[in-house]
Amino acid sequence: MTVLALDASEWQGRLSKQHFEFAYALGVRLYIAQLWGSGPTGNGPNDHAEAQLTYAAQAGLKLAGYIWVPPDSVAQTDALYQSAAQAAGALKDSLCFIAPDLEGGRLHPTSPANRLNDLCMNIENDGFPVVIYNRKNNWATVMGPNVTEFSRYPLWEARYALSSGYRPETAPDIDWNWNKYGGWQQRAILQYAGTAPVNGWAADWNVLAPERLGFELAPRGGRLIP
Repeated sequence: MTVLALDASEWQGRLSKQHFEFAYALGVRLYIAQLWGSGPTGNGPNDHAEAQLTYAAQAGLKLAGYIWVPPDSVAQTDALYQSAAQAAGALKDSLCFIAPDLEGGRLHPTSPANRLNDLCMNIENDGFPVVIYNRKNNWATVMGPNVTEFSRYPLWEARYALSSGYRPETAPDIDWNWNKYGGWQQRAILQYAGTAPVNGWAADWNVLAPERLGFELAPRGGRLIP
């Protein structure tokens, strides 16, 4: 069994309950909100994260979040994590997992693994499961060569079936065009379309195999906050 999921960022704005009701009608059952990353005013917490999560929950979707991890010369991520977690507001306990988003340049000049480990520790110490988001052709750039230790976490891989802005009518199989890397033997989530139409708005489209997560897709607090 697989689940359709959407992820979006501050660029999409506050959105509305109706936007997520459209998504639910199309079969989407999970919304993954940007908690920290790029937005109209630069890099930082998503000012619309709490509103987006609230409307998604009201439409019946489960919730999760992601944090873009910017390159830095320090390995500590406490301030980054706290800023991201605060962006979820009252919906924080409704998140099923939090994903470090790894794309762009090398996380740390000499110790990228230490920086990522620190963020994963912050997420887990706060009671959330970790899922790693990245794409195969950027993994070595972000983390350096031959890094496999993070395969202990489920993989959320970006690999588009069509050009950005378009999506296939039917989601690909979870193993579509899969090639092993980073120690991972399989992916748990496939992001197969970027900034593609939902119904009056656009988001990234994903297909998720819950049994590959290694944890129950349930809110940390045990319930969704309406």
